[in-house]
Amino acid sequence: MFNQNKKCNDKLSVEAIEKRDSTIAEMRVRDAIANKDKTLVLDYLCISKFPDSLKDCVDITSVHASYCNLTTLNGISDVPQITVLIVNKNHLTDLTGIDGLVNLEMLCANENRIAKIPSEIKNCKKLRVLDLFHNLIKLLPSELSDCSSLFQLNVASNDFEEKPDVSLLTKLTCFYW
Repeated sequence: MFNQNKKCNDKLSVEAIEKRDSTIAEMRVRDAIANKDKTLVLDYLCISKFPDSLKDCVDITSVHASYCNLTTLNGISDVPQITVLIVNKNHLTDLTGIDGLVNLEMLCANENRIAKIPSEIKNCKKLRVLDLFHNLIKLLPSELSDCSSLFQLNVASNDFEEKPDVSLLTKLTCFYW
């Protein structure tokens, strides 16, 4: 009998779970495509990357993939119509892959291991909310000022030595550091 409370330390078991959850993720993507869903929810699936079939999601505007063990955002830029991306509590070390998200309005990547906001953030001109609470960020890139719609920035609980200069973010009304 399977004990749901037993922690899984066996590598084969972890691989089996990842394989199962990757299959579930692919099924959710296919269902979203078939149903013309606007939101794709992958929360709590044990996946390290987005399904390859994500690029076929022409109707998806919101992707939720928190608590997934994601290590990369590669493939997400294949879905440029995304306006909301929520990837909290994963294993992300960077935001590489967001450069093609030209319609992105909200990015939440709390409690990851992100050390740097890439200069490609400048391509996200419609970004209104950037929530990167509890990561390893030490510096805000100057390119962030190109996100002229940004009104909420949460970089609290990061590794800043001093308060970041946000004076060029003219629409910023909520700033947490």
